[in-house]
Amino acid sequence: MKNRKAQECCWCGKLLQSGEGNLVFVGEEDENLGFGPMGETGWLVSCIDKKTCDQRRKEQREERARRQREKEKADQLEMTMFSTDDGEYVIPNGKKISLQGIEFEREGKGFTIYGGGRRYVDTGEWLWRVDNNGGDGDNWGANNIRTGGAGGIGKRYRRTPERLAYLQTLVNLTQKWEKEEREKAEEEEAEEERIREGLLQMIGRGITLEMIEGKLKKGQTFCPRELTVKGRETVRLTVREAKRILQEEKYK
Repeated sequence: MKNRKAQECCWCGKLLQSGEGNLVFVGEEDENLGFGPMGETGWLVSCIDKKTCDQRRKEQREERARRQREKEKADQLEMTMFSTDDGEYVIPNGKKISLQGIEFEREGKGFTIYGGGRRYVDTGEWLWRVDNNGGDGDNWGANNIRTGGAGGIGKRYRRTPERLAYLQTLVNLTQKWEKEEREKAEEEEAEEERIREGLLQMIGRGITLEMIEGKLKKGQTFCPRELTVKGRETVRLTVREAKRILQEEKYK
């Protein structure tokens, strides 16, 4: 029996359109006998071309094995560069340290909202490895580094060329954040310029801010028709915001 709707092959994951796969029902006993992938029962779809399906599964297994080898290699390199035995744990005067410097993280291994993950900080004097320690059940009393949450456990290391070179292979968070801030500022500047041009066009047809201010109640907003798209408002401005954006001498 053929599938009547698009579904993924239960073996290789390929999306099979209607009529491109075999539709079979796999019960618990059938699953144990290998008629379907372990953990999957019910109506399943599989590729008609079993040879090609098996080849895709083989390639997927090889890819998973390759990624696992790369992960193990990366883990080993990280521990070689920043072994827990080489790091120095310090907590001056019993107070947490606020680290200032360039921050790095391994892709997919950085700080999480759940209090886990790891981050590195280059303060210029030392290199710090900070293990986030803010999850439920963690011993927060061991934390010596301030974070955005409960804190982390930090150890400092000497700034060797090898360690610095390793950090350059990680995600430079500081550089990433600075880029995002620049892009955000540029977007805001472009949006303000768009609004300014719309306000000037409105004033050009004889509608002044004083006229609008006289009609609006306290806290109300307006949108010049020049800034609407298909009759939909794209901004909601107070007169005060409009004056700031125009930046004209009489509105300062």
